[in-house]
Amino acid sequence: KYKPFGLSEQRDTVTLFVDIDEKKSYSMDIGVGFASNEDVFAKIKATNLNLAGLNKNLVFDGKVSINEQWAGISFIEPDLWEKPISAFINLSGKRVIEEKYSYWSLGPSIGLQRKIGKNIFTNISTTYELRKSFDVKNSSTPVLFKRGFFSDSSQVQEEKDIPRNILKFSPSINYDTRDSFTRPQKGVYSAINLTISKGLGKSNDDFIKSKFDFRFYLTPLKNLTIAVRNQFWHITAYGEIYTLPVDQLFSVGGPLTV
Repeated sequence: KYKPFGLSEQRDTVTLFVDIDEKKSYSMDIGVGFASNEDVFAKIKATNLNLAGLNKNLVFDGKVSINEQWAGISFIEPDLWEKPISAFINLSGKRVIEEKYSYWSLGPSIGLQRKIGKNIFTNISTTYELRKSFDVKNSSTPVLFKRGFFSDSSQVQEEKDIPRNILKFSPSINYDTRDSFTRPQKGVYSAINLTISKGLGKSNDDFIKSKFDFRFYLTPLKNLTIAVRNQFWHITAYGEIYTLPVDQLFSVGGPLTV
């Protein structure tokens, strides 16, 4: 609603009063589902897009299932330096339970995201992680992955059940021309992610992970959409020991083994 004073009188100066009702800046999403590898799970996400009227974002999300529980809280600056750059600070914790092993992790991360043009997004982040993993009793699951072959737990010296301190640096770039995020019918999505990890104090977590994801969507008929997806994952260890804990591998067994 607006009220112009002086317009009807054709004055040289017109004063305009505008009444503005701000759209609600907060929301909450709750979901419950079922997956063959998780059984029943529940998710929650609470968002405030205008924290204390400062145009800052605060996001809390979490998930609970039989094999995985995690929660995180993020503070986001959507317009850093009045540029198309967003910055975030995040604190998250996670606990994963697999058939042969489990681990928990906790730590903060900071990062930047910049949009280039209409379809390109670049990201860079740094994460400190405190992680503790262990094998389930009476398991023959490998404790470590050695370059070139799996080594059975009876053939390697098991690491003590102590927390590991890990520092990660992760740049990525995404290209997205999809017409919809939830139900795309045409377009291309591709992403390249790189993670450089450094174990603080020990070299067991010294590795480089790379991920490539490509998706293509085409709708030749009104109710028919063809989707093609290709993924490539690679991990390699570096440093003195050239070993990796099993909880850092891409494929660790279970229903979703690649």
